[in-house]
Amino acid sequence: MRKYPSREGKYGPIWQIADGVRVSTTANGTYELTVEHSRQRTRKRFKELETALQAGELMAAKLGLVAQNIDRNYTFGKAARDWLETNQTRWSASTIERYVGLLHNYILPVLGSKPLCRVTRSDVKRLISEVYHIRSAKTAELVYAVVSGVFAEAIDNGFTNENPCTGILKKVLPPKR
Repeated sequence: MRKYPSREGKYGPIWQIADGVRVSTTANGTYELTVEHSRQRTRKRFKELETALQAGELMAAKLGLVAQNIDRNYTFGKAARDWLETNQTRWSASTIERYVGLLHNYILPVLGSKPLCRVTRSDVKRLISEVYHIRSAKTAELVYAVVSGVFAEAIDNGFTNENPCTGILKKVLPPKR
């Protein structure tokens, strides 16, 4: 279970999932998810804390809200280093060399210093497009795979809620024959 900032409420802790999304303990020991968005408030009760927190995470992601446990200073470059460290035992030496080369030559100069939660779909689309215009479609596909892999790992580790790479490749590259 992810850690969220909490404060003490009338009946126990109140966990802040995202701006406008919180889970609180009720008088009868259940957990209430409260979502306040667009001047509307919605509440739902759950028997288990983990279920309530997961529902809160899903609602925050659906509404495009940044979760409170996300480090807004966690850069794409740091996420890429973590991704390499986590996965290098699964890859051959040549794969690691190729991924490191793609990161240093194309990806990190563009996205490296940007906070992970601030990388947009247009940033990724622009990067893939630029690589495609100077290199082959295969290289552009590998750059896409690396960026998408970094975001998938960051989602698993709770540093972001979404992968801006989803569906970008087919919008940039021509259809395969």
